[in-house]
Amino acid sequence: MTYGPAVKVQCGYCKNDYMCPNSRVHKTTACSITCANKIRRLARVEYTCVSCKDVFLAMPDHGAERKYCSRKCFLAECVQPIDKPCENCGSIFTAARSGTVTWGDGRRLYCSKKCYTEHSRLFEEKPCAWCGTLFYPGSAVKDNKQLTCSPKCKGEFFCGTNSRSFKGGTHVPAQTNHRMVLIGKRKGYVGKYTAEHRLVVAKHIGRMLVRGEVVIHINNQGLDNRLSNLYVCESNSECAKRRLGSLPWPKKSNVNQLKEKNT
Repeated sequence: MTYGPAVKVQCGYCKNDYMCPNSRVHKTTACSITCANKIRRLARVEYTCVSCKDVFLAMPDHGAERKYCSRKCFLAECVQPIDKPCENCGSIFTAARSGTVTWGDGRRLYCSKKCYTEHSRLFEEKPCAWCGTLFYPGSAVKDNKQLTCSPKCKGEFFCGTNSRSFKGGTHVPAQTNHRMVLIGKRKGYVGKYTAEHRLVVAKHIGRMLVRGEVVIHINNQGLDNRLSNLYVCESNSECAKRRLGSLPWPKKSNVNQLKEKNT
């Protein structure tokens, strides 16, 4: 931005001199709003009104030619509202001009949104694949594809074996190299998968492991889920100490001792 004293410039319309801030010299064209509007105003052109055939002067409408000399002439040429029967229920209603109807007289066809929805459906109600509630598909295109009545039912139905990304219920994340198994929702957990080695230990001892009980692989092979290769740490702290070397790395499984405690 340029700073300095005000500069004297000439108005582009009235040709009078006026003082302008130095920072706006390259932008200003007029000394006032009145002069600016007159500079921007386009020249008036002669047009013939489509309705009354009178000749009138007007500026172009955003570059397009003017058709009517007044609002009265414009309304006279428009599609006028008339009373007509509804295409769905047959009741008489005042049908105004429609911006979407591509056939007929250009006026509305239905008396209400309800009648429009009912009459435009070319398909039948169908039961939701999850809750069984009868519903109308969103469109004729979705008639054969839409299986559920709502996003909530869709989320419940398209999970597990019905999910398009289902890979047999197991997968191995590259970050952990542990096999994850789909077991469904659990109280207190967001995910529906759990590590396979935790399930192996839980099945052996007769109960599910709690959050603080961490299972480690003695030979550091994340996919080797033999009971003899699994060691259960009683807390996250114990697991961290064994990984950092504060406690010795286990050489023998303690799963059988843990089972004896639970019996």
